[in-house]
Amino acid sequence: MQVHADVSNIPISFTKVGEGPILGSAMLGAVGAEIYRNVHEAPSNMVHVESSLRYGLGQYIKFDVGDEVQEIKAGKSHALGA
Repeated sequence: MQVHADVSNIPISFTKVGEGPILGSAMLGAVGAEIYRNVHEAPSNMVHVESSLRYGLGQYIKFDVGDEVQEIKAGKSHALGA
């Protein structure tokens, strides 16, 4: 997951509930039952972050793309040459 954060250049947060679709259904149900006024209020009260990964820690990924070797660092890509 750290590589994903570095490549996409965004932090990644992990919620206490690992099943996103189930949590989403529960939020929609809470809105439907009028526990929360709208779909913007429900996540503010129902989603709790357990941990996060920062991005841009300087990790690199190298992979072959045709005749080139690509290098990705912190969301930026450039050819290294073959």
